[in-house]
Amino acid sequence: MVKDDLLKEIEHAASNKLVVRQEVVAAFDRGASEKPSEQIEMVEPTGAHVSISEILYYVGGAIVVVGIGIFIAQNWTTLSPFTKILSTLGSAIVAYIVGVLLMRDSRFERMAYAFYLIFGLTAPMGLYTTFDVAGLNTETFATQSMVSGILVAASLYSFYALRRDLFIIFTILYGTWAFFALTSLMIQGDPRFTETFFQYRLLFVGMVWVLLGYSMTQYNKSSLSGFLYGFGVAGFLGSALMLTNLTGSDLPGGANDGTTAANFAWQAIYPGLIFAVFFLSTILRSRSFLVFAAIFLMVYIFMITARYFSQGLGWSLSLVIVGLCLIGVGYLTVYLNKRYLTK
Repeated sequence: MVKDDLLKEIEHAASNKLVVRQEVVAAFDRGASEKPSEQIEMVEPTGAHVSISEILYYVGGAIVVVGIGIFIAQNWTTLSPFTKILSTLGSAIVAYIVGVLLMRDSRFERMAYAFYLIFGLTAPMGLYTTFDVAGLNTETFATQSMVSGILVAASLYSFYALRRDLFIIFTILYGTWAFFALTSLMIQGDPRFTETFFQYRLLFVGMVWVLLGYSMTQYNKSSLSGFLYGFGVAGFLGSALMLTNLTGSDLPGGANDGTTAANFAWQAIYPGLIFAVFFLSTILRSRSFLVFAAIFLMVYIFMITARYFSQGLGWSLSLVIVGLCLIGVGYLTVYLNKRYLTK
């Protein structure tokens, strides 16, 4: 039993009036004065330990959400407005209440997460249904901003009231959605903003997720930091790769080549970004940084070779060069993992 679980058991016992402060202190004093028969190492968990039963809880909750969505889609034209709202938003509210009630008993605490998951996935569907019944256009960025804003507020309140990490994830996801919806609402119809605006926003979101992941390590929430590190660095490197514009099929410099000076700049600095991520993987001891840096470095080498060297050197020789480079990347990844990440 890890320390967090032990402290939670004490909290539940105290809340149910099963123990008093003097008993806990006396038990601690007795244990501190005794010499253990064998050394027991208390290790803080490096990630969330998920049992088979918990996986089934989450899978079951996801299936419930899919079932609700299919029911609404198949019977949309025949259901009354009240039934539509009751089936979606009502289901989300009921799932939330059930989760709160289950949290009162430590035996069903893990099961409560499944109902919180149902709430988090069904609430957007319920709000969209409610707005549609109210006559609002649910396809506009204004509606998306309202829905995502309500969900962010509900998730933040739930986290501060219930102190469950699942609501942190919901807050970050809904907050990201709100960011894209609000910025799209602000610039819609403005010709000064091109499609690269989405890529720059994704780049910004990736950096924010990485910073949030680092902040989670300061609060001993390593499972959340791993989640944020992985998706954050993937979004950051992925958006930067899109800004290089290496996917065009035209010859570089041709009449139809869409590569701009900004694209060339990103092509030049992209290797530096990747090796910066490699460096951060050793500082933060994060395999997510290491894995995604290796993946995007391989993709970059392949794309840059196909873009600029396949015509002069020939496709076969270019592939040989790419293969040798990938072998080098593989060795670098293994070396950094053994040298800095493997305990």
